[in-house]
Formats: sequence, C-alpha cells, structure tokens
Amino acid sequence: MRASAALAAADEPQQLGASGAKPPSARPLTIGRAVRMYNQLSKLKLSVFVTGTAALGFLTAGPPVSVPALIGVTLGTYLCSASAGTWNQLYEIKNDALMSRTRARPLPSGRMSKAHAATFGAVAGLSGVGLLAVACNPLTAALGAANIGIYSLIYTPMKQVSFLNTEVGAIVGAIPPLMGWAACTGSITAEPAGAALFAALFLWQMPHFYALAWRHRADYARGGYAMVSKDDPDGRRTATRTLGYSLGLLAFPVATTLAGVTSPMFVVEATAANTLFMHKAWRFYRDPSDDTARGVFFASLWYLPVIMFFLMFHSHRWRSATDAEDARELGEAVPAVEARVGEGQGEVPQWLEEVDMVLATAFADDPVSRWVSENLSGAAARARRVLRSHCPHEILTSAPRVGEGNETEGSLSVARASAAAGECPVSHNRGSSAAVDALGKVLPCPVSKSQQQVASVRSAAKGSAVATSESL
Repeated sequence: MRASAALAAADEPQQLGASGAKPPSARPLTIGRAVRMYNQLSKLKLSVFVTGTAALGFLTAGPPVSVPALIGVTLGTYLCSASAGTWNQLYEIKNDALMSRTRARPLPSGRMSKAHAATFGAVAGLSGVGLLAVACNPLTAALGAANIGIYSLIYTPMKQVSFLNTEVGAIVGAIPPLMGWAACTGSITAEPAGAALFAALFLWQMPHFYALAWRHRADYARGGYAMVSKDDPDGRRTATRTLGYSLGLLAFPVATTLAGVTSPMFVVEATAANTLFMHKAWRFYRDPSDDTARGVFFASLWYLPVIMFFLMFHSHRWRSATDAEDARELGEAVPAVEARVGEGQGEVPQWLEEVDMVLATAFADDPVSRWVSENLSGAAARARRVLRSHCPHEILTSAPRVGEGNETEGSLSVARASAAAGECPVSHNRGSSAAVDALGKVLPCPVSKSQQQVASVRSAAKGSAVATSESL
C-alpha cells in the first residue's frame, strides 16, 4: 500500500480542479486503475492482435504443436509489442496531447511519469526477448528485438516526416507471424511459407491503415503526423493506394499455391474472400468518404482471420497430418510385421520407416502437446474428408497429379490423389522413389478414380497392410 501511495504521488500531480474536486490524475492509484494504465501504455488491443498473428504463424507451421513453445511465443510477442508501444508513446507525448483520440493516454494526461513508463518499456522488452529465447529459439528472440527497434527507432520518428511511415509500420506488423513460424520451425528461409505469411500481413495492413488514416485525417493533422491522408483533401491518393494494395492480395493465394505452400483449394476460397474485400476497396476508390473508408476498415477486420484460417487449413504441412492419421490406423499391422522380421522371416519394409517418420513429424513428444496435435490434426483430417465428399471444388482440386514421382499405379502421386483419405503411409514423402518402389512391393495401393469410393479404398488399404503383415 505504501508503494502504491508513493507511486501515485510520484506519477500523478495532486492539484485541485476549478470546482475543488480532484481531477482524474489526482485520484488514488488503485489496482484497477493501474491495470487500465498499463493496458493503455501497452496498446492492449493492438498487442493482442499482434500476438494473435504470431500464434497463427506458429499453428500454420505445425504440426507438431508444442504447447510450451506456443505459450512462450504468445507471451513473448505480447511483451515485445507492449514494450514497442510504450516507447512509441514516450516519443509522441506532445503529439498525443493534441489529438482527441490519444490525449487521455497515461503520459499526455499526466497520470504516469516518463521514468515509470520507460522502466515498464525496458522490463517488458527484456522479458519478452528473454522469454522468446528460452521458450522458443534465438531466431525468434532476434525477430522480437528487431521489431521493438524498428517500431521505436524508425517507424515512430518517421510518422512525422513521411507518409511512407505506413509501409515501414507494415513491415513491423508482418514480422510477428514470422516469429510464430520461427518459433515452430527454427527457420524463416527453409520454406517459402514464411515469406508467404510476411507478404500476407504486409499487404493486408496497407488498406487497413489507409482507411484508418482517412477516417481520422483531421486528428492526425492536428497531431502533426505525415499520414497518407495529409494534403489529400479529396481522398484520391489514399483511395488509389488502398485499391492498389488490395489488388496485390488477389495474387497472394495464387503465389502460395504455385510455391507449394498450399493446395489449389486455397485459391478458390481466398479468391472469394478477396472479391468481397475488393468490392469495399473499389467503393472507396469510386467515392472516397468516411462511410466507404469505414467499409474498408471493418472488412479488413474479418478478412485477415478468414484468410489465415484457410491458409493454415490448406497448408501442405497440415495436409500431411491427414497422412499421419491414416498411418496411425495401420498401427496394429506394425507390431506383427516387426515380430515377423525379428523371427528372421522377412526384411523391414520401407514403409514401416516412413510410418515412423510421419508420426514423429506430426506429433510432439510431451503429453499435452501430443494431445493438442492429435486433436487438431484429427479435426483437420475429418473436415477435409467431408469437403472431399460434398464439395465439387474440393474434389476438382484433389485431381490426380500424374507425373509426380514415377507414373505406375503404385506411384506416390496416383496413389495419393486416387485414394484421397486412404493414402499410403508414405504419401507425405513425395520425393522418395525408393519408398514408392518398396511400397509397391510390400503394400500395394489400390487406385480409384472416383471420389465416391473413398471409404472402400480406405478399407482396402488397411486390409492390404494387415494381409501384408500376416504374409511376412
């Protein structure tokens, strides 16, 4: 209590208002008021959103889903975002005091001292980077530290100099999904999916913040910020740039599919979402106004989670989890084969090693992470099978890819595309011709060109594995 009183005395001027009543800044500092101040200093809503994109980046990179790492990247990203927001407000105290949208923040309102805010920013930043290093890996920690530096030292001062500050801010906003990806995989360059996440968040932020800048153009002008809406009385420049970046979003699902990050189905669903979003951007372009800018802004709020969900759902990493689910159903055949091999009655078939690799890749070791991974991958597999059974567009995008691997009926490409939900247990390993050859000898894959025969194909594949184990 004494510490609270001292903090209140140090941070809040104790003068009386004209009526003799204490102004808000002179009220006692309760726990509730302190929490609200720290939330404002941390830019709570923005930090929660940033944290969500990091979590989505992590999940998109899975499975496996390591719960300790997921918790670590979530908390660490939030602390880094809170630190960056604090340093931003320390720099912009005078500007924030001029804007109706920000003058009630703790620093411009006098409810918190600069020293107090700086201490909080330093502690949050060091804690966040340290947590990312311990719970995830040094790469994730380095990205978190870089984001604090770019936001505080480049983006914040640039807001008063050039309207291109929005592009720099978009770089900052596009890094958290990379942090999630790095926390899960330990790399951001090994696969094109990391670049895809960065591109998606960068492109999305531009129309989102341009619409926000136009809606609050008068307030930004009072604060002395050089936003894109400054010196743009008719909104033509703001609306044109909004439409341009929205068009860039149209190319995003095509690029991810061509790069092998997602299945072709992502193009179908993402294009539908892009069309709706583009309609709002086009309306803003045709008639720049507060109403049409508001339409773009609110459309951007639902657009991002929808696109990220589809990106994760159709990513090849999660599609390989479906293969793992099929491989697990062959589990009863594995001990029988191993027993026969142990008795000297046969050699270890190649596909057994592939089953082990699929399971090791798809499911984590600790019990909680394994339970989460199994349930998430199981849910994704079931949803995908429902789509294959009922959605014509999903069936079309699951057409056989003859020519990938060798082109015999036992080849990986034909078996995977034809058997659909009843794939061979090596179906995720597209580049292993040796595994395909061994599979053709040990576990023949039934080939079906009809998506309606998925159930019978799945049963035949499973029966073939059991029969193979008995013959060995």
